[in-house]
Amino acid sequence: MIRIRTVASVAGLVIGLVAIVFAFIHPTDFIVLAVMLNLAFLLLGFYFFSGSELFRKELSEQAIPRSHALLVRLFFVFTVVLFNLLIRNELSRVQILSDPLRKVLSLQGKSYEWQRDQFPVENFPEGRVTGVIAQEIEKVLPELVGTRKDGYKGVAYQEIVPVLIEAVKEQQKIIDNQKKEIGEIKVMLQGMKK
Repeated sequence: MIRIRTVASVAGLVIGLVAIVFAFIHPTDFIVLAVMLNLAFLLLGFYFFSGSELFRKELSEQAIPRSHALLVRLFFVFTVVLFNLLIRNELSRVQILSDPLRKVLSLQGKSYEWQRDQFPVENFPEGRVTGVIAQEIEKVLPELVGTRKDGYKGVAYQEIVPVLIEAVKEQQKIIDNQKKEIGEIKVMLQGMKK
């Protein structure tokens, strides 16, 4: 048991140190950092909370007062709780898209041919293609449009999918409400016929 606990504590410390280095290299990749730190806390927690009898024996052998052991455990619990609150705070920035149906209804799908002769380095496909016009999308969903160094605009098509998902859900709510209203009207009309 002592060997397992030692391996867990060393692994927890190593992962914690790697997480700190990772935070400096990739400060915006918060989810990976959160997973690494939670794993480190889990391993260190295994060390501090497993085998309480064994833990007391180690403390007495090392002449560490029990109050320090309690403080270490409280610090561990406090750190885990605080860190998870920070993660929730970070995730609270996630928002449901507002007014997706109106945005989708203002978009127009187009069919067009690329001007291959004017832009041979772009290697555009031959024939007609379907898509959207970046300048039109930019008016409705500006976060989906990027401008290249040469000034031309491009659309992140994969980013349109979440807007479509929320628009379909909003439209379904409207359909469900209309079905309910139609059912109520049918009941009223049947009542009037009698």
